[in-house]
Amino acid sequence: MKHNLLIVFIFLLHINCYSQLLKTNSYGSVLNEDKTIVKPEDVKKLLANYPTQLNEYSLAIKKRNLGNIFIYSGVGLIFTDLLISLTKDLDFPKALSAVGFGAISVGVPIKLGYSKKIQNAINGYNSKKELGYNQKLEIIGNPSGLGIKLSFN
Repeated sequence: MKHNLLIVFIFLLHINCYSQLLKTNSYGSVLNEDKTIVKPEDVKKLLANYPTQLNEYSLAIKKRNLGNIFIYSGVGLIFTDLLISLTKDLDFPKALSAVGFGAISVGVPIKLGYSKKIQNAINGYNSKKELGYNQKLEIIGNPSGLGIKLSFN
């Protein structure tokens, strides 16, 4: 019996050591404790029980994608106008370039704050995860002897 309790106790400590906290880098990528990038689908699965953090993370991903669409379409329009001007001997700055510069100037402010939103969502997840799982180990005594009390909150 004592041997079985010791094995269970070691197993529970082992599980507690491997509880993963998430981190973010400056580019808005989510990393686990092994410093490997976690896919956005897996992050959404982890945040499924935390609706406010999931909403903030999803909003940040939408913001990043929308900013990327504006920036890359602006660059594409500028290069398209440049290629048209080079092949047909026309003046370079035409309407396509103006629209391209406008798209870039709209896309950059949209994209600027997405990494901060991801970081806020992950920090909220980590703080709630720590608060939601409190493990307490106590040594208790009674007239029959000593014992170990392990409680999970």
